[in-house]
Amino acid sequence: MKPEDFTFFGRMKKKLKINSISESEWSQMRRNLLTEGKTIFGSINKLLQKSDMDKQFYEAVMECYDERINTLPKEPLYDLYLSYEAIENSPDREQEIFHFGFHTNLTYSLDGWFMKKLAETGFWHM
Repeated sequence: MKPEDFTFFGRMKKKLKINSISESEWSQMRRNLLTEGKTIFGSINKLLQKSDMDKQFYEAVMECYDERINTLPKEPLYDLYLSYEAIENSPDREQEIFHFGFHTNLTYSLDGWFMKKLAETGFWHM
């Protein structure tokens, strides 16, 4: 995945690109992330499980995956999709898979979304 251009013109170009994406393309991005992306993310989470608490935590992460993808704002969704797409075309596929996994994990922290989900389910009181 190539580095993002954070210059003024780079950010403007990205905003224009995001605004030019049709609703059907957004739906397709979500569909790909909900099917193939979920499988990839699940396999990474299995590697990260080291204890019973980890297993419970990552099960909660996976239970919320569909909702997280469906509630992501457009810009983070676009960035996550670019991360997902980078897997297919990369000579270092394994590195891009882990990058996608870490990127997906970061989306859970937006606005404390996942912490609120865990609190709603009483995860911390198990």
